[in-house]
Amino acid sequence: MNFNVTVIALPMSGVKTTTSRRAGLLIPFMVAMLTMHVFAPFAAADGMSSCEINGGECDDYNPNHDLTQSQQDWVNATYDFKLVDSDTIELEINWAIHEFDREKLGFSNDPALDAALAADGLDADDGAPADLLRNFMDESLNGPGTPTLRDQLKTELNDALENALDSILEKGTKILETHAFSQYEVSAFAQNYMKSSHNHNYWSFGDYLGIGSGAHGKLTLLNENKLIRTNKPKRPDYYMNHAIDSVTQLREIPTEERTIEFLMNALRLKEGFSKNLFEIRTGNEFSMISSKISKLIENGLIETNNIRGENFYCASNKGYR
Repeated sequence: MNFNVTVIALPMSGVKTTTSRRAGLLIPFMVAMLTMHVFAPFAAADGMSSCEINGGECDDYNPNHDLTQSQQDWVNATYDFKLVDSDTIELEINWAIHEFDREKLGFSNDPALDAALAADGLDADDGAPADLLRNFMDESLNGPGTPTLRDQLKTELNDALENALDSILEKGTKILETHAFSQYEVSAFAQNYMKSSHNHNYWSFGDYLGIGSGAHGKLTLLNENKLIRTNKPKRPDYYMNHAIDSVTQLREIPTEERTIEFLMNALRLKEGFSKNLFEIRTGNEFSMISSKISKLIENGLIETNNIRGENFYCASNKGYR
């Protein structure tokens, strides 16, 4: 995903706003396209001494204008989805920030700044007003060498988007589960005994025949320790004119490519793969990847399960994300 942050400060005084979340569809490829625009607020905070610390200027802070009295964050957002093609969705996000969590951004790290905010009338439930954010946008509030406020807001936006997508996936999965559908692959759900045998074989790095124009296939020659990919001509007229000639492109999968191809396929399956399956389907020894698998387990990206009496390695919930 591509991220640039949008921060728009809107008027607080006399404005009644409602925060809404637009549900979207989670698909394999999602491109988030955001633009960084920082606008001067109309009346977020008036004459605040805390803005003068770095030579800035703000309006006074009026707590009566705060529509989120019990929390520091006050953000209105729009999420606009555009279907570009069957593989890509563009997502444009605009955040209208009235107030943002002061402690999360680092405003509480500077005693002088924290005291100035208190003197300006901000209590524990008041976030940093948009006017204040604008004045400190390029400051590193958490110390030299740390991200600027601008970069921190980008990170917050990224985290908010990931949490929203996780929520969409979680709710969608629950709906499917109530209808007896279970997930057996990263993009596939099925009811009992209705799983696609072809798909399962494909993700297990199994063999399959490619028949017809543009068809792809994969064949394993055990005695020769070779894995061959086949490719038929794409143009139907060319394919039909050379049907008797059996024009097929053949490509042997190099030994070094087999491991990554296997893992990219097998880890899509919820059940994952076993040591035995890895060695049969790739012709490589499991010892080639054992140390890397152990590292992934340590990082919480892969976990092990006993399935049908064998030890299977599969992506954890974190790894599946």
